Amino acid sequence: MNNLISVIVPTFKRPDRLLRALKSVFSQTCQEFEILVIDDDPLENHLEELLKGLEDDRIRLFKNERKKGANGARNFGILNSKGKFLAFLDDDDEWLPDYLQSQRDILQKSNNSYGLVHADYYFEENQLWKKKHQSYQGNILAPLITDRFRIGSGSNIFIKSSVIKTTGLWDEEMKRQQDLEFLVRVLSNFMACSNSIVGLKVYGHNDPSPEKTFETREFYVHKIQPYLNLISEKEQNLFFSNHYRRQANYLVKMKAYKKAILYWNKAAKYKTFVPRKDGKILISLVRSL
Repeated sequence: MNNLISVIVPTFKRPDRLLRALKSVFSQTCQEFEILVIDDDPLENHLEELLKGLEDDRIRLFKNERKKGANGARNFGILNSKGKFLAFLDDDDEWLPDYLQSQRDILQKSNNSYGLVHADYYFEENQLWKKKHQSYQGNILAPLITDRFRIGSGSNIFIKSSVIKTTGLWDEEMKRQQDLEFLVRVLSNFMACSNSIVGLKVYGHNDPSPEKTFETREFYVHKIQPYLNLISEKEQNLFFSNHYRRQANYLVKMKAYKKAILYWNKAAKYKTFVPRKDGKILISLVRSL
């Protein structure tokens, strides 16, 4: 019986962090895995030598031959994988020792309606580590879309490889929030299991500019629009209330005040007043005057 886990690691110009991520895989209590390192840098020529130094023939190194970016690299890994299960690890995150074993055990015990399992995690914030507990399981599409459930990172996505036949590959047009868009498609077709162990450490990332964040969020909403009818009207209202308020806040940071007020008004159509979020926007607007 094939119980192999295919660990897919996209990487780009971060050899030191890549080594840290790979060492966390080798430290797993479960050793039934292959590692597919997908190099997204066409000019990189040193990774082969670096990986040879690890002296483990379970590592396979590929140059990304699909569209550049993390999703193209992930997809190239999927298409060359052999495992019954797929686990994705960003090159700047790391797994704790029981991650693979516990994830696989839970998913193996689930029926065919379950396609994904996620674990609790530590995340880095202001150079401190904080624990995120996630108890969401079953049909969790609505909590995901409305931001009540956050998986933390693409490094916390562990799925049956057969899921890809239903949901398709990662969207190679997505530059950010690609894990969210992929999860929307997975969770619109499959239920999820929750793993109560703390399975990984998600390192902090540099925040992109408000302009880039605004654009990528708009693109994400455009992409998931067809799936919004799978959640209730109340949940849709919550989603759009949160979305337009979030975007209004980014627009204020961009000093696009007229457009910010327009988005704020759109948000009010779904929920008239949200004290914490509206207060934040008001304070930002007043400070800008």
